[in-house]
Amino acid sequence: MIMNAGHCLVTVCLLVSSVLAQSEQSELEAHIPPAMLQELVASREQAQDELRRSGQDAVSPDILRAFLEPGGSVAIAKMEQVVTIDRMKFTFTLALEKALRGTTPQQVPVECYWSDRPWPLRPPQGAQRIKPQTGKRILASFAAQSGPDSFRGILDLDDPTEAAFLPRAVVVAKMDADAATLGPSVYEIGLVNEATVVRDLALQRLLHTKECPADSHCEESILAEVRHLLESKNPNDRMEAVRWLGDISRTVQACQLRSCASPQFHAEPLRELLQRAVRDKNVAVGDLAFQHLATLDFHKKENAGYCEEIVPALRLVERYPFGGKHWIGGPLNGASTCVGPAHT
Repeated sequence: MIMNAGHCLVTVCLLVSSVLAQSEQSELEAHIPPAMLQELVASREQAQDELRRSGQDAVSPDILRAFLEPGGSVAIAKMEQVVTIDRMKFTFTLALEKALRGTTPQQVPVECYWSDRPWPLRPPQGAQRIKPQTGKRILASFAAQSGPDSFRGILDLDDPTEAAFLPRAVVVAKMDADAATLGPSVYEIGLVNEATVVRDLALQRLLHTKECPADSHCEESILAEVRHLLESKNPNDRMEAVRWLGDISRTVQACQLRSCASPQFHAEPLRELLQRAVRDKNVAVGDLAFQHLATLDFHKKENAGYCEEIVPALRLVERYPFGGKHWIGGPLNGASTCVGPAHT
């Protein structure tokens, strides 16, 4: 929930079970014939399968998250003196080999949980994806504050498949270091890097600078790469472009409710690109584009005190009073966005 200029901005995404009582089902979905509903669900499953088959990258998001962590550090380290407690709890020491970001002590005692089976409910705090083993080398992130989640293994460097992503993390670290000296133009260059994680970090850094939203050249650099990604044959690239448009549009939404003190990105180019992406042949890409477009269009002063249900698979929305009872549910991926009542 974001409080801004007397308005409360809320966006909630929901993936809900198909096993719902009819009275508790979204009205937008309730009128769809079962055969058509099944076809819509199947097409979304096929779209997700296409994304996976096209080389969906499951590792880069962890690298990105580590470098976006405020005040955190990232380093190559080796696990030493691993001790197993109760089969799933481990204690060990991480011996620093090379710091990529921030400062990390040479020896870091940690504890974590790991299991070769899915956790029955949800992972405990400190659960890791990489199995602790004495001598294993990893890329790790360390939070600024200590706690159960202060350490996280990012890459298993003893696994050749994961180790192949280490050079990308090195490029990200160098890009941040160069930008600290040369300025945000370094990130504009990073937008066109071949590696997804480098591009994504470059975008996030630019979105949070004061210079880029006020600089038409910087804005156009971002939009040019969005257009390039939308033309890719790989649906994951097109999905990345839509995620970028969603991130940029969130910076614009507040300024549609009131005038912002500093220049912001322009909404109309975002709208045009999202409208184009809605027609993507991969319906998962189109669905996300429709959700971002509907959310961007809804955040206006006249919608203060209202919410909007968004059902991307149907390309439908429904406006309803803020705080009112409104069911959002069914086998399709639904979302809701709100502009709370204005406060004087």
